[in-house]
Amino acid sequence: MNNIRTLAAMTVGAILLSVFFAVALNDTTREVDIDGGEERSVQHVESGDEGEFILKDEGRFLKAKWRGPFKVSASGADIEKLERYLEIFLKKDGVERRAVFKRDDEDEISRRLYVDNEKQPVSAETDEEIAVLLKGFLRASGMNAKERVAALVRIGGADAVLEEIALLEGDHALRRYVMALTKTADLDAEQIDALIGYASAIEGDHELSRSLQAILQYEDVPASLTPALLTAAASIDSSHDLRKLVEAIAKRPLDNETTDLALDMFRRIDSDHDLRQAALALLDNDALMEEGAPRILAAAARAIDSDHDMRTLLEITAPDFTKNASFRDAWLDGLGSIDSDYDKRVSIERVVSAGGVARAEDWRALIDATEDIDGSYDKRLALVAIAEKFDAAPELLVAYRDAAEGIDSDFDRENALEALLDR
Repeated sequence: MNNIRTLAAMTVGAILLSVFFAVALNDTTREVDIDGGEERSVQHVESGDEGEFILKDEGRFLKAKWRGPFKVSASGADIEKLERYLEIFLKKDGVERRAVFKRDDEDEISRRLYVDNEKQPVSAETDEEIAVLLKGFLRASGMNAKERVAALVRIGGADAVLEEIALLEGDHALRRYVMALTKTADLDAEQIDALIGYASAIEGDHELSRSLQAILQYEDVPASLTPALLTAAASIDSSHDLRKLVEAIAKRPLDNETTDLALDMFRRIDSDHDLRQAALALLDNDALMEEGAPRILAAAARAIDSDHDMRTLLEITAPDFTKNASFRDAWLDGLGSIDSDYDKRVSIERVVSAGGVARAEDWRALIDATEDIDGSYDKRLALVAIAEKFDAAPELLVAYRDAAEGIDSDFDRENALEALLDR
């Protein structure tokens, strides 16, 4: 649908313009993630190559700060490269431990452990405690997820990453690893199933939606895993995040099973704006099966309450009004769900102006649709638009006159009837 692509292009242009101004005004890369709850709170701030991570939960306080980039070893137990320093602090069970990685004057990385502020001697036991602190920080924060996932894939394939994901804690870390793995490896059905299972443990709508989007975008998810995806997404309440998930599905070939999956998530969206955007994304899929489009439009007609959003959807899909009888009937159902005379009239005018209406049954359907317009002014304009374009077959003329005669206002009724003579 060219109209949908044009609208999408305009939206992308607006987003790019926003990004341009953001970059022009502030060239500092900054990422902030805050996750709070009654028993757990996380703050993760990154600005360029510097950052700070803080985790508080029952009986534990974990804090890490770094200056300059660092690279973790393949095992995740040590730091291979470090520009300045990384410090990890953990207070648990009344004991304070602090690991400090620092580049010294000889360009070597020093590693020091402090327990209750007392520096510990270098030993195998100390190295092990430092490794435990480092792994704990990485698994709680998801830091260096891309590099860690790539290294684990090289060592033991996707299964090694899945084993590491099982040890992660927190939505942010899980999402980072899920996204990194889907971009790095082609998973088989069993591995995808396992990854969906780990993602389902994510509590935040945004992080869960992004994780499932990545799985849908980068992996070949078999139809047999549709129930698992629905179960994983069942906890998402946010209309925006559900819509983004539907949009991810819309980028895949939409056979009947995939359309079912999309509509199951579509029906849970509350926001009219998000419903409209999700429907447009699905309808814009070139691989959408012919019977799928009427189902999507009918679902939108049942779900969207806003006249504006329904009318906008009908205007954009108006060029496809005559695609087939099922789509036409679904389109008319959407028109019937609109209360506003203005929005009904504009929708009809858009179908007429789009061209392509040739069959008598389609013209008759449009004429009959004007019967639901109560206002004389809007009904007259809708009929005049039809009169200027339709095929004046005898049965259509009768239907048109009957509709025009139903206009309450003498002025508008006469103008609607005169439109037939001005053809």
